[in-house]
Amino acid sequence: MNIDRALRAFDARAFVARHGGYKESPSPSSSEYLLPCPYCSSDRLRWNHPTKQLWICWGCRRTGSTLDLVQALEKLDLLEAMRYVEKLYVGGDASLELTPLVVARPVRSIGDLPAMPWPTGVDVLADVDAHRFAWRYLAKRGVSAATALSYRVGIGRFGRLEKYLVFPCYQDGRLVYWQARATWDPPAQLYPAQRKEWIKENHFRKTLNPVSVGENATAADVLFNYDRACQSQHVVINEGPFDAMQVGPHAVALLGKSASDGKINLLRRMRAARYTVYLDRGEAEAKAAMKLAGELSTYAPTFIATPPEGYDPGALTFEQNNYVIERAVRYDAARARLLGVGL
Repeated sequence: MNIDRALRAFDARAFVARHGGYKESPSPSSSEYLLPCPYCSSDRLRWNHPTKQLWICWGCRRTGSTLDLVQALEKLDLLEAMRYVEKLYVGGDASLELTPLVVARPVRSIGDLPAMPWPTGVDVLADVDAHRFAWRYLAKRGVSAATALSYRVGIGRFGRLEKYLVFPCYQDGRLVYWQARATWDPPAQLYPAQRKEWIKENHFRKTLNPVSVGENATAADVLFNYDRACQSQHVVINEGPFDAMQVGPHAVALLGKSASDGKINLLRRMRAARYTVYLDRGEAEAKAAMKLAGELSTYAPTFIATPPEGYDPGALTFEQNNYVIERAVRYDAARARLLGVGL
């Protein structure tokens, strides 16, 4: 099943009528629907389909995708919701082909990095049957199918990236870099020394990056989700792709805990009204966050958020991350100097 194709052919009118909603405008060109919210029971949930395939409730401020809405209203898990969309609400042209994701072009151009070809042996994650192990790994990490689709996450079929998830980095609508993440981890029951031995024996690498060739970008030149976050006035800065995906479309990932000069320049050029540095918890991460916040604070109010003990942003839900970010502390240059990390 191609879930992307099924979602675009989703029979919105039948779904809305089933749940007591209505189309905001009778115009055929309108894509806005109003529905009762499954979370707060208000009638202020606004759903845009098929143009954006997103919804927001102005009562409780929750947001999500079409697939998230199906899960909530029909009380289904991820795989059940995907089957439901395919079997019950596919309409329109059955021969509809997969349309490539259109990545929003940022308002503020940042110059040119050479485009990079899509990695060999990697498919865009779309088929629930062929890529079941990947969907299950994403579900284990708390990432919905709709979220993975919206970020155009790939899955390796063969070669160096086999069974790795691939997170593409776009800049001005062009693929300029990617980072891959294994869909398996060392056995959880191993002690630290045993874990190191297992990693060595199995040649395990948690992440893989493109082989640097010629003028191609390196990890120091890019931010994951840069294009989409450019549209936001509040930009949140995380370490890894899973963290940024759990925070929301206004978050970027450094692909590490430190920010190179190139990454800092990208963040400055976004011209956000507010930055929040939200790295993992730890002493090294705290110093890196303070240093980056100092760099950005001369351009816009900058805050530092820290996840709860024992968690990172990728292990929290969207609502939990929002709670942490709302309580972020504004960067204070004097305090940073006292801690020895001021600029």
